[in-house]
Amino acid sequence: DYRKIGDGRTGPITRKLQEVYHDAIRGKVAKYEAWCEYVG
Repeated sequence: DYRKIGDGRTGPITRKLQEVYHDAIRGKVAKYEAWCEYVG
């Protein structure tokens, strides 16, 4: 819907969530290894 929230920049909580999620889906976080399935 293209509505700006706050000042429009990514905040520290969102940034941390993105970082943890991206590390998890790449198998870099042992706690979330079960989320990953090798495809190849």
